[in-house]
Amino acid sequence: MENKHAGRRPGNEETREKILAAACTRFGDVGFEATTIRSVAAEAEVDPALVMHYFKNKQGLFDAVVSSLQELPGRLEDVADLKGYIAQYLQLWEAEDMGSRLKAVLRAGVGSSHASGVLRQYMDEQFLELVSQSKLSATVFDTPEKRERIPFIGAMLVGVAITRNVILVPYVREKTIDELAEIYAAACEAMLAARP
Repeated sequence: MENKHAGRRPGNEETREKILAAACTRFGDVGFEATTIRSVAAEAEVDPALVMHYFKNKQGLFDAVVSSLQELPGRLEDVADLKGYIAQYLQLWEAEDMGSRLKAVLRAGVGSSHASGVLRQYMDEQFLELVSQSKLSATVFDTPEKRERIPFIGAMLVGVAITRNVILVPYVREKTIDELAEIYAAACEAMLAARP
């Protein structure tokens, strides 16, 4: 005879993804500290025990949301110019699936030491690796001095993404992605050309 637990769905990938999507919504709406396992479970319409089964605790849930960003590099075409790269990056923020995850991670990262630590590690490892293995490393970041500025350019790009998609600053939202890419590509080039 099969033993079934009341209120719990059988474990499967679809349920796990539903919980992750709910976590993105909650982290994006209220941040890391205010998000609870119960609120994620309610959003996903599952028992809180099922959230714990898959992710152990809130930190594990947040770590899984950040890990889901691992597909980010595969979503960017390997272009050799900054404007094209920046345009693609900004488009990801507005894509339905990836945009919600990026916003959730950034909003959560602002108010929590755990979340900001996970985000910082992701930026250090993923962003730097992504740029250093792209065509940009040969065309734009072609000297050691320029490669040392990659983190500063990354910080600038996170800033424009936050002002456009999280804080919703009107004058940044009014610009098209191509206009912003042109503005920020010029700013990046000026940063790269500046003397150390």
